[in-house]
Amino acid sequence: MGEGSRRRRRLRKRSRRLGDIYLFGAGRGLALKIDLRLFAGYRDRIGRAEMTFDLPEGATVGLLSEEIVRCYPGLIGDPARLVVAVNQEYRDHLHRLHEGDEVALIPPVSGGAPNDRD
Repeated sequence: MGEGSRRRRRLRKRSRRLGDIYLFGAGRGLALKIDLRLFAGYRDRIGRAEMTFDLPEGATVGLLSEEIVRCYPGLIGDPARLVVAVNQEYRDHLHRLHEGDEVALIPPVSGGAPNDRD
């Protein structure tokens, strides 16, 4: 098991929810405040459009995704399947987050009107 996996596991064990803000490490080593925006089905399932996460220095989109799913297990089964935008640009789960980043969960899109020109 790699150091990153052990670190994420320790963070999960020490995290707690406080209203709209999710605190990791109970106040120890927190360096990033991340605003999370939710749309469509995600907003409906969670019951809010915005929340704030306090994360440790060096946190990635992947760590944030894991913590979101841990806090809201009915949101999606696999955190790696979450489509995420950081500051209005799609990012992969290895992208490092920075203080003040705005992260949006992009819900799955399906359907659409058939092309009548065919």
